[in-house]
Amino acid sequence: MSETPHAHEHPKQGGLSSKAVSEKKTFDLCVIAVGHTLYTCRARMLSVPGETGSLGVMAGHVPLLTTLTVGLLHIIDEFDEHRWFAVTGGFFEMMGDHATILADHLVGPADIAEDVAAFERAKKVLVRPPEFPSDVARVEMARALMARKLVQLRSH
Repeated sequence: MSETPHAHEHPKQGGLSSKAVSEKKTFDLCVIAVGHTLYTCRARMLSVPGETGSLGVMAGHVPLLTTLTVGLLHIIDEFDEHRWFAVTGGFFEMMGDHATILADHLVGPADIAEDVAAFERAKKVLVRPPEFPSDVARVEMARALMARKLVQLRSH
């Protein structure tokens, strides 16, 4: 005798109702730099450049506090929109359903010229030195990473 799923179950969803499958867990995200909030949203996923490598978090992640290094923040919001920012360093905290990024300096898409020249300048900076000689060098690296990401996103 073959078992049939209950009325609220879908056979390919392992017995979960379509409502449960369609609900995506989110968390509050706040990005702060130089004493003011730059970006807030409900996020589904966040990837940050930690000191030991890229770190990804989703709703329900264990509490976490870590330092950030120069790199890209990748945010997927509750509407599945992808947001990219470059950061020069700072801190990241995840507590419960709230995440906070305290950035030393943040570079967003609007901070980068939308031309090929910006990418050409960026390519010259993308060799990461083991230590940055100055804060200006850290910001230039962040700008270069953001410029490269924008070019990559436009080519898809």
